[in-house]
Amino acid sequence: MLTFRSRHRVTAALVALGATLACREPPSAGAAVPGAVPEVSEPRGTEEARALRAPPAAVEVPSLAPLVERILPTVVSIEVNEGPATDADEDEDEKDGDASMLPEGHPPVPGGAHRTEHAGAGVLVGGRGLVLTSFHFIRDAASLVVHLASGSTLEADLVGRDGPTDLALLRIRHPPRNLSTARLGDSRSLHPGDWVLAVGNPFGLASSVSLGVVSAVDRQLGGPYDGFLQTDAAINPGSSGGPLFDLQGRVVGIATAYPRAAGVGFAIPSALVSQLLPHLEHEGGLTRGALGALLQEMTPALGRALGVPSGEGALVSGFTPGSAAERAGVRRDDVVVALDGQPVGSRSELIRVVALHPPASEVRLTLVRDGNARDIQVTLGARTDLDGTGPLVRAGAVARSTGGISASLGLGLEDLTPRLAHRFQLRGRGAVVVSVSPGSAAEAAGFSPGAVLTEIGGRTLHGAADAEVALRSARGGPAVLIRITKPGGAPELRALTVR
Repeated sequence: MLTFRSRHRVTAALVALGATLACREPPSAGAAVPGAVPEVSEPRGTEEARALRAPPAAVEVPSLAPLVERILPTVVSIEVNEGPATDADEDEDEKDGDASMLPEGHPPVPGGAHRTEHAGAGVLVGGRGLVLTSFHFIRDAASLVVHLASGSTLEADLVGRDGPTDLALLRIRHPPRNLSTARLGDSRSLHPGDWVLAVGNPFGLASSVSLGVVSAVDRQLGGPYDGFLQTDAAINPGSSGGPLFDLQGRVVGIATAYPRAAGVGFAIPSALVSQLLPHLEHEGGLTRGALGALLQEMTPALGRALGVPSGEGALVSGFTPGSAAERAGVRRDDVVVALDGQPVGSRSELIRVVALHPPASEVRLTLVRDGNARDIQVTLGARTDLDGTGPLVRAGAVARSTGGISASLGLGLEDLTPRLAHRFQLRGRGAVVVSVSPGSAAEAAGFSPGAVLTEIGGRTLHGAADAEVALRSARGGPAVLIRITKPGGAPELRALTVR
């Protein structure tokens, strides 16, 4: 199997051969064909004879080793601890018949008390121990460990996440000095055919490098905020979260998973990463604004019929209940062609641009109605139907709740006040989990910051004080069932033994 270096040598040799042949004069009628037995024993000149017999000059392809040597220290391996193993987990392993390979392709720790795996990769950015990675493989992490290329092993915390784009940001707790970091490039400058390097840990093989080209940009895969880079550089299980570099050593993408991909890789473009990074670092996530409009892609035929000759824009086909756009005066069959003066080429582009604005912000829509352009100011609503969105309540935060039995279980609780409900896009009443102590019973039971406790043992909760009373009543008995809700999610049950 050819390595990428030998592959390029072969390619260069073929190009040189083609150039050599192209430069030669075509044979005249009756002239000897190169490679065939000549009819004339002597060619026209000795120098020409030598040129015909000589192989094409070898072309030296520059090695990528200096570039790889420079970028490898910025790439990390991320180990995920998903909490204590259960009997159900062991039963599943036995049923699978091959416990040697977990979903991300890494062997379990023999005899370990926790389900642990080297699940993916990440890249160091900024100067404060920040690590960009994918969200999907750390979604259920109870703890995170980052392995540097130098061999150092460091604990890390989740700082922010955005489920719809599969992006997450970690922070190393005690980063060493002079930590190598990567620089974000601009993925908008990429075109199909540009060379890129993917670095990750496929199947647990740390710091693996693969070379490929950009196969497509702005690839849509069915998600509301898709716009992926597609590449033929190898991205296999375990490479999720790893960086995609251009040949200047700049990060142009973050690798993400796609279940039906075979020999095809996808990455979150750095242009989007740059827009989301401040929200992840300072707010813990992004609460997306929403027009509340049902949108349809334009076609050339629709463009001609609706007075939009370019055929570009987003067609408004209806509205959701309480739509911000409808309240502002947008009508069905309007075509949105710009937002705040920036052209909008498609439905998906409009959705992505609107999503980068927070709820309650005001935007100016330019739309075409009956062939005439007009501007409408819209105050955006909030989109809350997406998992893994909104600000993240960080683990380890100081709880301002009662400090009784809930604290002994590792739970920090607060009343679900209108302020918190608005901030985190929560509904109803209950007790908000503001912190979970590492290694606690609450962590082992699957509680996480941001969840809302609504029932304990069948008792409806109106606040943190109700939760304290219900937990005290369950003390010493069998595991009590606790009903929780997460922002934008369906109700779930947790079982917790109160001692």
